[in-house]
Amino acid sequence: MRTATQHFIPSFIAPEVQKADYFFHNLNPDSGASLTIVCGGIEVCGKAYHVQRSAFPYHGLEYIVSGHCNVNLDGNTTALSAGSLFCYGPHQQLQLRALSPHPLVKCFVDFSGTQAETLLAPLHAHAQHQAALSHLPWIRSNFQQLIDLGKAKQTEACHQLLQLILSQVPPPQALRRPSRSAGHALCQQSLEHIERDFASLRSLRDLADAVHVSEAYLCRVFQKHHNESPSRALTRRKMEVAAQLLFVGTELVKTVAAKVGYEDPCHFSRLFKQHYGVAPAHFFQRNQSRIPSRNTAIED
Repeated sequence: MRTATQHFIPSFIAPEVQKADYFFHNLNPDSGASLTIVCGGIEVCGKAYHVQRSAFPYHGLEYIVSGHCNVNLDGNTTALSAGSLFCYGPHQQLQLRALSPHPLVKCFVDFSGTQAETLLAPLHAHAQHQAALSHLPWIRSNFQQLIDLGKAKQTEACHQLLQLILSQVPPPQALRRPSRSAGHALCQQSLEHIERDFASLRSLRDLADAVHVSEAYLCRVFQKHHNESPSRALTRRKMEVAAQLLFVGTELVKTVAAKVGYEDPCHFSRLFKQHYGVAPAHFFQRNQSRIPSRNTAIED
């Protein structure tokens, strides 16, 4: 039986991974088991990151935290960005290539078992609609919890959380359903602006101007069609990108603040600490204590 050791990193981990936080359980699971989580983690990938597999033995579920990539499954290519969720099966032809100038950051969990196909059925139904599975920020926190549970070897809790994540994937007919109102369409348009243009949107007024409505009307639309205010959605997106830039640890706080649209680093720092509970200057050091380099011994 092959299990993870303190110094063991499987060969399927791409060499272009710059930093990572992994857990490895049994890499040779019982084929008759209902569900076995094999491994998982979060990876900061280099610009040249490229995966090509045809004999991978597990089912995989991955979530793009930041950056962009192309995913080719059995000859069908889809461009994915932050917030996207995708899956693949054993021995499926898979190619994944990073696209963005900033590092691709993604979470993953690999698993096997007789229940795997059933659990992944809702996501397989989205095969041609991966782009619609964006703006699902709850998945990111669930993945981090799964990684933490995996490192703590809380196997049953990992299984339950994986099933919870997959149970929350909306049905494809819901994602493809045409918008029922102008307000819903405006909300989606605003979220797309936030996703794409967060750095140039400095305030609620900027966002309202971008979609050609008043600030008051935009707030009413979000109250009806979204689970957070437009200001909160914009700030959250800025903080998520800032956290990933700080996670990489190659840029100053004032540089990161400017990249996400804050001229005043002090104001940015206050907002960041409110959001994450730690000052941006300490965020990298805190994660460095948890995120080893690929060539560093990894506790499983």
